[in-house]
Amino acid sequence: MKIAEMKTMSINEFQNPEKVSEMCKENSAPFLVKNDDGDDMVIMNMEVYKEIFGVLRNF
Repeated sequence: MKIAEMKTMSINEFQNPEKVSEMCKENSAPFLVKNDDGDDMVIMNMEVYKEIFGVLRNF
């Protein structure tokens, strides 16, 4: 899987978690989530996570 360039979304989009989940599943890119103070977190689908970090570790 080729990982695409990171995309950006607003924290306000989390009011519709199903939409956010679909966006992550449809894109091979991590999403940088921004709030009013700036960068907040990064989310990505599990396939992108595995590609970037290798094996999924149990915590």
